[in-house]
Amino acid sequence: QLTGGLAHDFNNILQIICGYAQIAQANPAANEKIRQDLDKTIRASHRASNLTRQLLTFSRQSQMRTRIVDLNALIANLQKMVQVAVGEAVELIFEPGQGLAPVEADAGMIEQALLNLCLNARDAMPEGGRLTIATAPFTADDAFCESHSWERPGEYARIDIRDTGTGIAEEVREQIFNPFFTTKDLDKGSGLGLSMVYGIVRQHQGYITVDSDPGAGTTFQLFLPVAGEEAVPSREQTPAPSRGGGETILVAENTEELLELTVQMLEHKGYTVVPARDGREAFDAFTRLGDKIDLVLLDVIMPNMSGREAYDLIKQINPDLPVLFTSGFTANSLGEDFLSREKVRLLQKPYAAEELFAAIRNAIDPP
Repeated sequence: QLTGGLAHDFNNILQIICGYAQIAQANPAANEKIRQDLDKTIRASHRASNLTRQLLTFSRQSQMRTRIVDLNALIANLQKMVQVAVGEAVELIFEPGQGLAPVEADAGMIEQALLNLCLNARDAMPEGGRLTIATAPFTADDAFCESHSWERPGEYARIDIRDTGTGIAEEVREQIFNPFFTTKDLDKGSGLGLSMVYGIVRQHQGYITVDSDPGAGTTFQLFLPVAGEEAVPSREQTPAPSRGGGETILVAENTEELLELTVQMLEHKGYTVVPARDGREAFDAFTRLGDKIDLVLLDVIMPNMSGREAYDLIKQINPDLPVLFTSGFTANSLGEDFLSREKVRLLQKPYAAEELFAAIRNAIDPP
């Protein structure tokens, strides 16, 4: 609860930083040097956003952005970063398995888990050594599942991370996935790393094991269920700028600075904005203006009345009115399967201005 709440508050702050930086960057009066500095600010806020995703992962509240992933390609692309992170004293070897089926995964979270395990391996080899990352298809049959009670039968992609380090004693192995457990000095580790790895793997319906003995090195094995379809390489695409409009948008946001930012962004795009500071104000504004409202943008967590409660009341009166949610938390804060059942979208803070504009147009004028 603590880490999830911290991530929520940080995401609200990051939305303000990133949003105003984008507004300033679009100002015609800004010269090229200023735009470059603002671009660095925006990129830094994105890195900070990744840290809050780690907190949400630890608290099992992260929103997964899954796609079909070729693990061999993912690890090959990650190799250079891993080598830099572990240093020249560690020999890095990648052994890609043949016939490895793709998995449905959040690529960023899998990269984070692998990098964390590689950094742990580096720390276990202070004098240097050999770090091997290997992949292989794996079938969990009934016999295997009987000896591994957490395992389910099926086809998996297995990732092994093997080091030649100091190894782990049995009494330590039993606790390594526990939050805040660490054998490192206070200034060397928080004890969150392996619990985050565990959280990531479990969110992917996968499993993780560790095999180690003092002085004999350590092997972590990650088992991820295969997706059963061909991997499609992802391509970075710059979305086309979304057009604005003359519609009226009701915006409910309980953070004053964030409400001002959202109003400014939308008015600059040509929209008329009706601001509200909580769900109760939003519903009162809706009942007052009725058909003049073309779309409602609701923060999920608000005092007096939540975004979900306001949504339920508004939909009773006008079930066809487009609604978007926004939150520093994740989809879980709206309840299980709510978004897919109601066919509404959640914008995860911090989001880019263009992401907001595109979501609005798609909601008002569905493709």
